[in-house]
Amino acid sequence: MERNKSLDSAKFILIFFVVLAHTCEYDLFTSKIKLLIYIFSSTFTIPLFIIISGYFSKNLTWDKFKKFILGFVLVYYLFQLFYSIPSMAAGHFNIVRYILLPIGPLWYLAGLILWRYFIILIKKFNISAWASLLISIAISLAVGFIKIDPILHPDYVSALRILVFIPHFFVGYYAPQDIWSRIKNIKKIYSVLFFTIFGIWVCLYGTSYHAFTTFGGYSYSVFPTITDGLIQRLIFLVFAIFSSAAFFNIIPDTFYKFGSASLGILLLHIMIVYPVYWGIVTKHFSHIPLLVDILAAITITLVCLFLTKLKIIQLIMNPLKLIEIIFNKIKR
Repeated sequence: MERNKSLDSAKFILIFFVVLAHTCEYDLFTSKIKLLIYIFSSTFTIPLFIIISGYFSKNLTWDKFKKFILGFVLVYYLFQLFYSIPSMAAGHFNIVRYILLPIGPLWYLAGLILWRYFIILIKKFNISAWASLLISIAISLAVGFIKIDPILHPDYVSALRILVFIPHFFVGYYAPQDIWSRIKNIKKIYSVLFFTIFGIWVCLYGTSYHAFTTFGGYSYSVFPTITDGLIQRLIFLVFAIFSSAAFFNIIPDTFYKFGSASLGILLLHIMIVYPVYWGIVTKHFSHIPLLVDILAAITITLVCLFLTKLKIIQLIMNPLKLIEIIFNKIKR
């Protein structure tokens, strides 16, 4: 599928929001403004990124999947190893968790592998679009019955996100080819009005429950009734699609040149945010000003963008190429 300036620009902007969310996490639940921004942006940041991923999977075949999965699995475990270094140093490394549970943003890589495999199965068994969407929604809603504390077990929650976001991947996969141009042709005033109304609602009623609900972090047991939890999860699934469309409608195509670096930034920024940013700033601030978080997010995004241009990083992101180079040198 040919590159699309609007989609490439959207991917880069969305990844910046991911970085910003992580710089804000340190005092997220003690800063009302950060919590509200987190809730507001979470309705379109990850959902739209995954919808775009589904859209780019339209031409997937079994042969393409085999080539894709080998490279992605290698990238996955390379970064899983990098992310595990702190736990290794602290003596808390668990090989079972290393193999089975994605750390940080690696849930997206694991999810992309699983979601694309589902597409292969859908094509093989000729499952209709509506049946696929209904099954994916049922799976996403079923996650809410699993009781896991998102604070104590973030790695389990990360793994469950793979199931939570299946519907959004399928929405992108089954979307018409011209969906993005049709969204861009909608008058931007409607999107601005949509976000204005939603922003007012978030300011009046947004809580930490909404922040975790968007990522499937809370089970239905924390709600007054299971029905309440199911309804809120279902509302998010549907609302996130409209929020994603509204966001895509208003963002510019300015950053399209950086869209191809979005995955690299996603994987690299974690190694800067937690050990470097949090490690330095938290020594001087008990509460980090929002402006500092924003400036840090911009800086970290630009640093990661630069790193993705380095040959060594490009080889790490494309391990099959690295293996080929190593074998060629051995042959010599």
